[in-house]
Amino acid sequence: MREDGGAWRVYERGDTFAYKPNGTCTTAGTKQEHCMWFGFEFDYKATAETTTLTCAAKLSLPIDLVTNKTEEAKNTQEANFELTFTGRSGHVANPGYLVIGPGESPEQHTRVECSHAGKVVLRYAFNIHGV
Repeated sequence: MREDGGAWRVYERGDTFAYKPNGTCTTAGTKQEHCMWFGFEFDYKATAETTTLTCAAKLSLPIDLVTNKTEEAKNTQEANFELTFTGRSGHVANPGYLVIGPGESPEQHTRVECSHAGKVVLRYAFNIHGV
């Protein structure tokens, strides 16, 4: 993914990617120069003005889970998050990034399921591997 005019867009589609830094990011308040941005986007139609999806990600290898401001978890293979969007129709883009430190492996398989009202409404998986 990359930011284009203030909006995030997928520029390479697929489910398997070689680890290749494509921008900078901030992790727990520290600027990182070598980040690989990735993510997903979709159009939606909803029955309510506000919709929240509850998502769970499972990772093949432990990671330190961070946001741009804080460290959320260390050495974890699970991540839970929510996606909230407003309006009865629209477009959602959800960027994320991966930073590989010296001596760390970029091999990672991630599976994500998102539910609404107890029903899985979004499921995807992707792989990131070394070059």
